[in-house]
Amino acid sequence: MRGSDEMTVEELLQQNEGKTLDFKRDLSGLDGIIKTVISFANTAGGDILVGVEDDGTVVGLDEDPVSYEETLSRAIQDKIKPPISADISFHTHEGKTLLLLKVPHVRQGPFHIESKGLEEGTFFRYGSTSSRAEPEVIRELERWRDALDYSQEPIPELDREALDLDRAQQLFDERRIDVDDVKYKSLNVLADHGEDLVPTNGGVILFGRDPQARFPDARFRCAAFDGTDKATFRVTKDIEGSLINALTEVPAFVDHVTLGTVVVEEMQNQAVSEYPALGIREALVNAIAHADYARRGTPLSLSVFDDRLEIINPGSLPFGMTIERLRQGESTIRNRALARVFNTLGYMEEWGSGYQRIIKACRDGGYPEPMWEDTGNIIRVTFYPHPRVRAQAESATQSANGERNGGKNGGLADRPSKEQRVEELLQAVREMDKPTAKDLRERTGITERTLDRYISELTADDKIERIGSRRDGYYVVREGS
Repeated sequence: MRGSDEMTVEELLQQNEGKTLDFKRDLSGLDGIIKTVISFANTAGGDILVGVEDDGTVVGLDEDPVSYEETLSRAIQDKIKPPISADISFHTHEGKTLLLLKVPHVRQGPFHIESKGLEEGTFFRYGSTSSRAEPEVIRELERWRDALDYSQEPIPELDREALDLDRAQQLFDERRIDVDDVKYKSLNVLADHGEDLVPTNGGVILFGRDPQARFPDARFRCAAFDGTDKATFRVTKDIEGSLINALTEVPAFVDHVTLGTVVVEEMQNQAVSEYPALGIREALVNAIAHADYARRGTPLSLSVFDDRLEIINPGSLPFGMTIERLRQGESTIRNRALARVFNTLGYMEEWGSGYQRIIKACRDGGYPEPMWEDTGNIIRVTFYPHPRVRAQAESATQSANGERNGGKNGGLADRPSKEQRVEELLQAVREMDKPTAKDLRERTGITERTLDRYISELTADDKIERIGSRRDGYYVVREGS
């Protein structure tokens, strides 16, 4: 699908209102149109079709088109600062005249209503809504206008001792990359401030001894839930310290709380994970590299549900970007310091190729394609389970329910409670000699998905531990349990 800036009026009318498209019945709500113009100019540009209801019903202009153009042009010129050069044109659809206002996205903002001032008069596009921009967004618009980058900004009150450069040195040594102060400056980990060499925001986020002291949301909050919503936690884990650690610790969490299965292909057993490991790793790199660390209140997060896995980073797509442009291979780097370090360490390959690599990992592994969402406050990437893993889990659940109910729909009153099943599992680990997950399933009759959930809870409570790999390891009871 092409971006809205390339669509004909007929194609625009087939779309829903969103980040770059808005419908207006007429000019009676002129102030609302001005807010939409400003929000488009500040966010990613966009198209406003006048003569169309919110639901896409075409009603046409009810006055002379020339008067519409004069009114709209005058309002844009008189009310908005800095000036915006929007393009107005007229089109006929099924005998009705429509006005198309194309709003560009340029590095001249923050655009705002002059009479309201910068703080009250700046608007931003959040999904299909134009709302007053938060102070952090206004600051970011100013940095973007001035070609500045938050991750590259120096922190004068800190010195290089705030960075764990020994850990950084180890990472670069493992890849046979020589680093010194000149290299750290080129990577924007350190920056000149007067006669001193001080850490940058990006340097502290990646290599700080205590990055959360300055950036409390520069961490990953991981959680697994029972069901398809957040009503019931299964297990949680906060990953703090350097976000580089998250690139190994978050996948380990996913491996611990999700399912694996074995499928037979061409007479060979092939292990298939519930979610694509390569795709998730790439999404984690992108989330860390593109998060808006100037915002407060929303950490990076990974959530596992029964039917999906979500990775969220704070902030919208960089200014000028849309999901459609992302699909087409366009790229804008929000945090150059983080991107340069990731690229140098081999975590990030060609800039702008992350989306294609995630899609390829899913297609090659037989996984459904993930979904990207930009709400204006967060970016969410949603992965879906491998169909064979999900089918096997559902089959095992149905089989276990059938056995438990004697092949009938009744018998729910005789079903043991969760506490009883967990205690039964713990007792099995005590009594058996180096039991694997398969041994425990056969002993207890607990389904694979439920067993994995109970094992995760017992492990998190330090009651049992796994010795060896996820596939071949066995379980033992911790001392004192």
